Amino acid sequence: MPATNPRPATNPTAADAGTFSPEVVSAVVEHMNADHVGDMVLICASRAGIPGITAVRLTGLDHLGANFEAEHHTSDGESITTLVRVPWSAPLRERHEIRSELVRLVEEARSG
Repeated sequence: MPATNPRPATNPTAADAGTFSPEVVSAVVEHMNADHVGDMVLICASRAGIPGITAVRLTGLDHLGANFEAEHHTSDGESITTLVRVPWSAPLRERHEIRSELVRLVEEARSG
């Protein structure tokens, strides 16, 4: 009788390990920074309570949330950049979930 392995060998993906591949992160970051700056302003303004944001960049993400740099002015007019970490509603495992979470964050920001 041949021996059997009760647990088949698996090759865990980056998402299984709790993060996304550098290629996925780079693609999402490039797309968001090129096409969705206004949406990211809404997200950061609503989540971090930063008024008067003049620019936002997505700088990275992982299975738990997204990292942004929000440029704005202090009350005395000084231009500063604030790092904003926005958590997802639950840990993500698949690339398509990133889009769903970003859409959810924008919709929440718009509804106030």
